[in-house]
Amino acid sequence: MTAPSRIWIGSALALVSAVSFAFNVACGPLVYADGGNIHAVNYIRPISFFACVAAWLLIARRPIRLPRLQLLGAVVLGLILVFEFYAVFSAVQYIPVGLTILVMYTYPIIVALLDGLLGRSRLSPWLLLALMVTFAGLALALGTPEAALDWRGVALACMAAAGMCALVMISERTTAGYDSKVVMLYLTATASVVMAALYLTGPEAVWPETGTGFAALAAMTAAYILATFLLFTSITMIGPVRFSAIDNTAPVWATLFGMMLLGESLEPLQWLGIALVVGGVVAAQFLHGPAVNTRPSSEAA
Repeated sequence: MTAPSRIWIGSALALVSAVSFAFNVACGPLVYADGGNIHAVNYIRPISFFACVAAWLLIARRPIRLPRLQLLGAVVLGLILVFEFYAVFSAVQYIPVGLTILVMYTYPIIVALLDGLLGRSRLSPWLLLALMVTFAGLALALGTPEAALDWRGVALACMAAAGMCALVMISERTTAGYDSKVVMLYLTATASVVMAALYLTGPEAVWPETGTGFAALAAMTAAYILATFLLFTSITMIGPVRFSAIDNTAPVWATLFGMMLLGESLEPLQWLGIALVVGGVVAAQFLHGPAVNTRPSSEAA
C-alpha cells in the first residue's frame, strides 16, 4: 500500500470511528425513552466489548501476558472506564447529546494544558490562544439566553471529560511497547467484573420495553465496539495527531444525530460556539503535537 493511499484509507477509518462513537451516544436517549435505564446500557457495553476483544485475540492467537505494572494500569483504566460510562450516559438525560459530546471533547486541550504545566511540553502562545477560543466557544454553546441548560448535565459531561483526561494520561504509560488489544482485554475484563457486581448487588437494570428499544441498545453497543476497533486501526495507519484532528468532528456528528434521531435543536449562537470549540481543539492538536490524543489507545468511552 502506497503512503498516500494509506493516509486516505486511515483517514476514512478515523472518520467512521468518530461517526460511530457519536451515533452510539445518540442512541442512549432512545433506550431511555423506551423504558430502559442507564444501568442496562452500562452493563451490556463492557461485557460485549470484552467478548469481542477476547474473540479477536483468540482467533489471532496472540499472547495475553502483561507485566505486573501494565496489568495494574489496565485494571485502573477499567475502573476509570466505568466512571466515564456513567458520567456521559447520565449527562444525556439532562442536556442534548451534541452538547454532552462537545463538553467531553474539550479534554484534549485540558491534557495539553496539564502536559505543559507538568513540564513535558512547552505551552506556546498559539496553544493558549486555541485554549481561549475553545472555552469561549463552549460558553456560547452552553449558555445562550434562549437555551438555559440543566447544570446537572453540564457537570456530568465535565466529569466525563475528566475521566477521559485520566484515561489518556494513564494509558500512555500502560500501552507503551505492548499490544494495545491485550491491554484492552484486561481493561474491559475489569469493567465487566465491576458491572457484573453492580448488576447482582447494586441498582436494578431496567431493560427496554419493546423491540425498538432493544434495537437502539444493540445499535449503540455495535457502534461503540466498531468505533473503538477502528480507532486502533486508523492510528497505526495515520498516527495519533491526524487521527485526533479527524476524531474531533464527533461533536458535530453527535449534534446531527441528536437532531435526526431525537428532534433536538440548537440556537444560532450555539452553532457558532460548536464551530469555535471544534476549530480550537483541532488547532490545539497540531500546535501541541503528538502529546494530545483524542481517545487513548486503550479507550472504550
